[in-house]
Amino acid sequence: MKENAKRNTRLRKKLRVDEFQELGFEVTWAFPEGTNNEQIDTLVDELVNDVIEVNTLGFAGGGDLVWEGLVCTQKLGKCTEEHRSAVQSFLESKDMQNIEVTELFDLWWG
Repeated sequence: MKENAKRNTRLRKKLRVDEFQELGFEVTWAFPEGTNNEQIDTLVDELVNDVIEVNTLGFAGGGDLVWEGLVCTQKLGKCTEEHRSAVQSFLESKDMQNIEVTELFDLWWG
């Protein structure tokens, strides 16, 4: 098959390309030393409720004082620069440390 040959919808969906491509990003952050479990639970709940859910995103991750995870859409779709910015801004507003938000990448081929 030529590289520029057209693919039918079924094949594009199977390969998760073009309109079926899914973009997401990874995020890591650290809580200040001495943060207790209740404070950690509260912040993670706020992140999920105030940023992730309202933007119809999903978050898979975990940690203790250092957290890392993957952010993607709840349904087939692409995260945006605005999603990345919202997560980063939220964590910065809560004085988290060592915040890293990756560039958007293809969740299937990235």
